Amino acid sequence: MLEVKDVSKVVDNKAILKGINMKVYEDAITVILGPTGSGKTTLLRIIAGVEEPTSGRIFLDGKDITDLAPKDRNVAIVFQEYCLYPHLTAYENIASPLRAAKIGEKEIDERVKRVAATLGITDILGKLPRETSGGQRQRIAIARALVKDAKVCMLDEPLTNLDYKIRETMREEIREIFKRTKGKIIIYSTPDPLDALLLADYTCVMRNGVIEQMGKNKEVYNKPKNLFVAKYYSYPPMNVIIGQIEKLNGKAMLKTPWFKMSIEGWSGPLNKDVAVGFRCEQLEIVPAGSKVDMKLPSDKLKVATVHRIGTEHLIQLWTADKNILYALTPGDVRLEVNETVDVLFHIDKLWLFDKETEEFLGRIYEGSAIHD
Repeated sequence: MLEVKDVSKVVDNKAILKGINMKVYEDAITVILGPTGSGKTTLLRIIAGVEEPTSGRIFLDGKDITDLAPKDRNVAIVFQEYCLYPHLTAYENIASPLRAAKIGEKEIDERVKRVAATLGITDILGKLPRETSGGQRQRIAIARALVKDAKVCMLDEPLTNLDYKIRETMREEIREIFKRTKGKIIIYSTPDPLDALLLADYTCVMRNGVIEQMGKNKEVYNKPKNLFVAKYYSYPPMNVIIGQIEKLNGKAMLKTPWFKMSIEGWSGPLNKDVAVGFRCEQLEIVPAGSKVDMKLPSDKLKVATVHRIGTEHLIQLWTADKNILYALTPGDVRLEVNETVDVLFHIDKLWLFDKETEEFLGRIYEGSAIHD
């Protein structure tokens, strides 16, 4: 286990990290998710020993490693820029940490070739970095980290510099690589929620140097602690509209611009403004004049943007009050910007948050409240 205990970092009187506490376990991928400036890279650099914390300690398997030099920590890190030696072949780049550790040539050769075979880069071992693709350079950087056989392997935004199709492929490969690598602690830092959704066993959401929420991947996704986590850890961002919870005839009633519904078993606050969240797949765009389920709330919204993402289209829609809602639509979509479309709201699943504090209040499934 890797434990980060009360770690803070202050630079020029600015708090970069604020009392970080986390435990990371082996044989699982832990994704640290957060926007630029949230402190992700600084945290990884402190764990690696490249930076010192202002306060707090780092423990690996119960041993305090805070004051150890990077080479003595049994930690490997892959940086966003890869940091490959441009004048060395892929083989020599991968072998470089072993040569620094004065490992014998026979063992170096065995370990380099073994990790290269695992990553499928045996055929490029004789090439210089400039002679390889972005995806191949990423694999070389990962191989250099793995060849050390370090207990902790960290990847700092490793896919940011790759184009979309290579990122898709590399996500699959990275998960497969680390699932075959037993006994290691894997930490993966990213600003992209899709990385966490597809890779993580555990997800840690950060903002402004603070951990907003950490837990098993499905738990963080299904039970976000606050509105920031709900919106950020969602792809596309969770849709949010403002509503009110009122007491009507002894029952709790949720009212929004598009629908109202009674909530069975509601034990939260009444007569209060709430932020109502729902996922992009709960918005359905239908051709004008279609026969639709009239039990579903609907409205006519205007198309703001249309983006093709693989086999799907991400549609941004303007509401009457100029808020943006997201819909993810499979297949061939022919929509124009500013076109008005009919939209159905599937409201079987809703997340409620306090409008002022943004704290999580509860979920609604099929009209019944779940407080967890």
